[in-house]
Amino acid sequence: MFNELLLLAHILTIAGTTFIVLRLGQSALVAFSVLQMIFANMFVLKQTTLFGLNATCADAFIIGSLLSFNLLNELYGAEVAKKTIPTTFVCAVFYAAMSYIHLAYRPTAGDSMQGHYEALFSVAPVLIAGSIGVFLAAQIIDFVLYRLFKRLWPTYFLVLRNILSLSISQFFDTLSFTLILYWLGIITNIFDVIVVSYGIKMVVIAISAPLVAAMLWLHRWLALNTRK
Repeated sequence: MFNELLLLAHILTIAGTTFIVLRLGQSALVAFSVLQMIFANMFVLKQTTLFGLNATCADAFIIGSLLSFNLLNELYGAEVAKKTIPTTFVCAVFYAAMSYIHLAYRPTAGDSMQGHYEALFSVAPVLIAGSIGVFLAAQIIDFVLYRLFKRLWPTYFLVLRNILSLSISQFFDTLSFTLILYWLGIITNIFDVIVVSYGIKMVVIAISAPLVAAMLWLHRWLALNTRK
């Protein structure tokens, strides 16, 4: 039960921080989206048990990143949101390159951290490339679907738009990345990871989609009242 409660706290922390970042403006939302992508790639290697099944610890970060992306889409328009995708890609490649350069430095005889850094950063290049590719593909799918649903329902159904776009894009993300992890031998129970990971994401989406609508309303209300 501890892990499940910790997951809830994890989700609430990301949601609360997302609203703070929303108040800071467009650039902060872009930076927050990129940061969560890096966290997701860094923390995905740790496995845990949730609801009696094997799972990774990175699912909430993916949802947080896509929530930031959808808030950008809603508040600042499609062009601003689209620019977040190449920005995320460049930062992801930079993160991977810096990890390998960091490991390449020869440690001193008294250094005790090299082994820890190797365990964290010496990930197979195909895993990093795969995770970046899948993440960006999921963002593109989410972007296209979100814009499509927004054209269908331009004034209403904000919550429904978020739920539909995120649920479809995250099914692709979960299936694709889990297959990569299985192919590399990082996980053994592919069914558990897919079921738990996607199930967690759907719960997070159900919780977070109404939060997006509430965040937008509160953000606009605070902006309106601040001007008075």
